[in-house]
Formats: sequence, structure tokens, C-alpha cells
Amino acid sequence: MVVLSFTGRNLITDAAPGGILSYELAGHEDTAQGILDSWDDIARIYAGFNLGFDYLFLIFYSTTIALAII
Repeated sequence: MVVLSFTGRNLITDAAPGGILSYELAGHEDTAQGILDSWDDIARIYAGFNLGFDYLFLIFYSTTIALAII
């Protein structure tokens, strides 16, 4: 959670007030493109890392819950 929070704070702009969540829930290509345009090159790298780490986080999160239940 700390890593996602750290990498996500650079993604908050007027076009993406929710950071990466705004991009993930854009709902339309024009909205998504507007969000991408509002990010500089460094922010786009953070967004790519954030999305990739989020997938990894989902695996660990669900596995941890399953192991806790067992």
C-alpha cells in the first residue's frame, strides 16, 4: 500500500483528481487520453509502474487473505 501511495501521488492532476484511479475508471478514450496528456514523462513511468505493481499486489493480497482463512 505504501508503494502504491508513493508512486500514485505524482499522478494527481486537474484531469486526474483521483490519480491512477481516474485513469482506470476513465470510461472513454478521450477522457483517458486527456489524463495521459496531463502527465509528463516521469508521471507516465510512475503510472506504468503503479499499474504493474497493482496487478502484483492483487495476487499477494488475495493469497494472504486465503492463507489467513485456512
